[in-house]
Amino acid sequence: MNGPTEIASWTRQTVSRAVTDLSVMAGDAQVILTWSAPSEPSVDHCVAFMDGVEARRVTGTNVTVDHLVNGMTYSFNEAALLASPPARGR
Repeated sequence: MNGPTEIASWTRQTVSRAVTDLSVMAGDAQVILTWSAPSEPSVDHCVAFMDGVEARRVTGTNVTVDHLVNGMTYSFNEAALLASPPARGR
């Protein structure tokens, strides 16, 4: 290969924010999680974590996590991911 080779790549930067008002409604082998997203204008999506592992990615403020075992205890938390870092000074 003669001459310079240009390689370009793009990596999406994400910054997480905690959601608020997380509530859980248990059902038959499932839970429905609802929350309030941060007021950041650049929230891209939210991630539901179950027992510390990513369970679902959603763009709204609720998600159903199914295929659970009735009677088992699960731990859930949510994080909102920003498409880009917040402006400096925040």
